Amino acid sequence: MSFPDLTKLPSANKKIESIPPQQTPRNPPDLLDRYGLSPKDRISATTIVGLFYGFLYGSYEGGKRTGFQYLAENAHKLPTTRSGWYFYHKRKNHKVILGGMKHGVRYSVKTGSLCFLFVGIEAGWDSVRGEADFANTLISGLSTALIFSSIYRLPMQSIKYACMFGGGFGLFSGVAQDAYRYYKGERIWYFDRFLSSNKATVKISEPQVENYDARDFRDEKLDFK
Repeated sequence: MSFPDLTKLPSANKKIESIPPQQTPRNPPDLLDRYGLSPKDRISATTIVGLFYGFLYGSYEGGKRTGFQYLAENAHKLPTTRSGWYFYHKRKNHKVILGGMKHGVRYSVKTGSLCFLFVGIEAGWDSVRGEADFANTLISGLSTALIFSSIYRLPMQSIKYACMFGGGFGLFSGVAQDAYRYYKGERIWYFDRFLSSNKATVKISEPQVENYDARDFRDEKLDFK
């Protein structure tokens, strides 16, 4: 009994062409994005970081302040027995934890509000001007400092310090963001203008060589005196 040769079938020698996977095109970066985040995501992330940092720092400072206050209030009635010292430290730890949490919540609300206000004003100016650069961050820092000073009714000298800190932070943060975006390949208007002005375009002119014919000098007499 003979079996058919499967290698001679037309479908045996066909090469199966692999279908290339469909690659989704990358969306171009939005002009209003900073650090790769949209304004909404940037506001949310910055506010959460401000709340978390404020709670940690406020809890630490509040707990330390509450501990000093407890020592001052009970300095005249210190315990004399072992059990008395046990309850003294137990009560102190409870007060320190409770005071730290209260102060941490209050401080986190302040820092979170400042971060929300700063990034919100920055995103608003980005949307109004249609471009995200250091100028919007500088305006946001100064505006946040003035609003903070007006809420807490700071004196004029403190308002100057607040504006100097807010403006300096806004300027440094804005330039750093622009440098990061320029490094990633995005165009920044003042970077392009500054770099283009520093590029010296030197034009080298080719020497013009006149074609002289020897017949032009046949009638000239050379004087070697």
